[in-house]
Amino acid sequence: MTSTVLARPALQWLLVTVAAALLPHLLRLPWWLTVLLLGMIAWRHEVARRAWRLPGALLRFFLVFACITLVIAHYGLEEAGVDIFVALLAAGSVLRVLETRTVLQARQLCVLTLVVLASGFIYDQSIPAAVHAFATAALVLLTLQALLSQHRMPALRDRLYGTAALLMMATPLMLVLFLGVPRIGPLWAMPAPNDVATSGVSDELAPGGITGLGLSDELAFRVGSEGSLPSVSSLYWRGLALDRFDGSRWQRSRESRQALDRPSLQSPLSGEGAGEALSLDYELIMEPSGQRWVYALQPVSTADTALRMDRNRSLYAERPVIQRERYRLSTVPGEQIPIASGEAVDRQRALRLPGQGEPRSRELAAGWRSADLTDRQRVEEALDWFGNRPFVYTLEPPEYGEQNGIDAFLFDEQAGFCGHFASAFAYLMRAAGVPARVVVGYQGGERNPYEDYLMVYQYNAHAWVEVWLEGQGWTRVDPTATVAPERIELGAEAWLQAYGERTGLDPLGGGRNNPWLNALRLRLDSLNYAWNRWVINFDSASQFNLLESLTGQRSEQALRRALTSGLVFVTAVLLVVVLLYGQGKRRCGADRLLHRYGQLLDTAIRRGSQCRRTDGPLRASASLAGEWPSLGSAIREVSGELVFLCYGAGAAGRRLDGVRRRRLAWRMRYLQLRLAVSRPRTCTGCPVAKGGPGSSPAGRPESR
Repeated sequence: MTSTVLARPALQWLLVTVAAALLPHLLRLPWWLTVLLLGMIAWRHEVARRAWRLPGALLRFFLVFACITLVIAHYGLEEAGVDIFVALLAAGSVLRVLETRTVLQARQLCVLTLVVLASGFIYDQSIPAAVHAFATAALVLLTLQALLSQHRMPALRDRLYGTAALLMMATPLMLVLFLGVPRIGPLWAMPAPNDVATSGVSDELAPGGITGLGLSDELAFRVGSEGSLPSVSSLYWRGLALDRFDGSRWQRSRESRQALDRPSLQSPLSGEGAGEALSLDYELIMEPSGQRWVYALQPVSTADTALRMDRNRSLYAERPVIQRERYRLSTVPGEQIPIASGEAVDRQRALRLPGQGEPRSRELAAGWRSADLTDRQRVEEALDWFGNRPFVYTLEPPEYGEQNGIDAFLFDEQAGFCGHFASAFAYLMRAAGVPARVVVGYQGGERNPYEDYLMVYQYNAHAWVEVWLEGQGWTRVDPTATVAPERIELGAEAWLQAYGERTGLDPLGGGRNNPWLNALRLRLDSLNYAWNRWVINFDSASQFNLLESLTGQRSEQALRRALTSGLVFVTAVLLVVVLLYGQGKRRCGADRLLHRYGQLLDTAIRRGSQCRRTDGPLRASASLAGEWPSLGSAIREVSGELVFLCYGAGAAGRRLDGVRRRRLAWRMRYLQLRLAVSRPRTCTGCPVAKGGPGSSPAGRPESR
């Protein structure tokens, strides 16, 4: 069988399977490679249809050499990520199609197809990707069944039943392995795909740099909490603190990039058990951003072991976030940011300004500095100054030049986004002698009522200021809350909707205004949230939490016992199912109509009929018609139809008579029910003697 030449119907199934596995990669591959792969699949189909010869060894060698050379030339070797390997894998699977002649080679290609299918999860682990992978795996099983009996291929319905049975038997085993196999860290790091886009806020800020994110409804991250999150106005998701200003943009200084030790992430409260009742535990599911920094509520008391913190108390991951990642964090609402060692040097760095520029801003701040005011009073004076001026908070600010741009914003145009207000306020504070730095992150978020979690989008991007106050440390000050308090108190969604009504823009999309579409959007997002939380990010902590909720124990030994018990139980159930399924097949044969007719005879025998299980349809119908005269005509019609479809002219067109066969099966079910509720009448003249005319040898039903 393995050396049998591949038949054309089986080859068609194989080509469809390979194309389905390549489907997610076609848009990621270079256009010329996509055209080449699809062309080779179509070429192999034409070779089989027109009975052409397969390409020879020399032509196949040229195609392999050309594909490898072009792929390496396109991606390069110096910065080759996982993309080059996926491209070579896809090209190799299609090139293998050109030399597939036998059933054995086709089976090997099916295994390679599963590897190509699994490589798609490197890029996408969403629900649609999982559905596509499941459907393609089922298609591989259908193709393998076609290869087993390619010259007498079973009907598609029978192969679908077989595939469904295999998937149903594999599902409990998959669940046990998924839930019980211990989660360990990766042995190596997968190189990042080259096409992962960098999104979100960056590690530097020009005054108008966040304006572009204000019109983006792309999801940044989701937040799930064991307790209730603070109000929207208090949700400041702190990202990077920028403490270097070069006159046009804010950046991270080289000194601030120094990583703090892990003990500095502990709670700033002192005393055993202090603050435990106030601690807020939450989990952050970051969307792929291509960046390393992570956004959290301040102060961070505890953080995931995969996170680090720099001197400015900014969290960052060990590697860029190229797929959805879940982090567990804790905070103590209402506490100030803890003071780290060497804070005096950080304060001096937070006072640096360029040697010249912004003369009007320096003059304004000099008045506050010369007055006998505390740092807190200088901050309040600056906030009052912003509140008493006709500033406009807008998504369409004017262009400010790099020279004296802060002066033009504060005294001329007085219109800008959060980046303009934060940059100007931090500059004024430094000029007034108050250490200040700009912080970029997100503010607020949209609550999903169906799963009780928070969705933070790119339009929630925000910038504010942290100032150093004696006795309090670094304290958050948001000048935007003074100019546009509705943006902070009501949230970005409400402000953007009101802003769109005033300006004619629609930043949130028309679906938000339709209650039905908005509810559907939230339902789908809650489904994605549950998928990411319980499937994609199911780690060792989630595994032990589930084990503790089921058994009350939390140890590796308990996990091993649960895994062993689950495997034994599932294996025993599968053996019982397989044995019963196989026994039924041996008794009733492969034809479903004969199986149904055998069940009808079993019911009649249990009700007292004198017929035997080995009687053919015609002999059995004569016996049953004599014992149930009221059903005689129906029994004869059913038996005659059975003989025609299984042994007569109808047997050759089995695939075409699907409707007729299903109708006969339902008629036999109805007839079986009628026999089950009535008893036979004594029939002494029925031809039921063993070996009498009409019986078939070896218990096989007669065909005429």
